Amino acid sequence: MFFTTPAYEGLPLVMVRLAAVTVERLAELVTDAWRMRAPQDLLAGLDDELAGRAVGP
Repeated sequence: MFFTTPAYEGLPLVMVRLAAVTVERLAELVTDAWRMRAPQDLLAGLDDELAGRAVGP
């Protein structure tokens, strides 16, 4: 599912085969990548929004 190629060697990235990943997993990957680069005030807003969507007891 994940791969890299010599053309991208040394760059901080990993590629993903879209046909092999679920929408849920892709959303998780994009969110995690965004969290690593986002400013703290935006992170707090996302955490608040996600907490409001929490399902379960």
